[in-house]
Amino acid sequence: QIRDLGAWYESLPPPPALKTGPTVDEAKAMALIKPRHCDSCHKEDFSGQGETGRLAGQRPDYLITSMPTFRPAERSGRGMGAVMEVSVTLIDEDIQIIATYLAHKP
Repeated sequence: QIRDLGAWYESLPPPPALKTGPTVDEAKAMALIKPRHCDSCHKEDFSGQGETGRLAGQRPDYLITSMPTFRPAERSGRGMGAVMEVSVTLIDEDIQIIATYLAHKP
């Protein structure tokens, strides 16, 4: 049953990108994202793949709340090693910038 639920969620269209609210400079966001190679798992357009979540169009409050939980390994599962390694290098302001940028990506 859980696989059926997962398949159903996967079949849904992605959420629309935010059109309102605060924005950030793309160059500033990419200066944080590029050296951390987030696109290696989340793809260049941040649409995610396989078990790796979609980040584009994600609500900023969700990313701001969830990203810090990878630092102390509060979250676990397959493939979490890379995101834990990345998250410890980000301060809260960095996470805010990245979350705001990704929320506006289609």
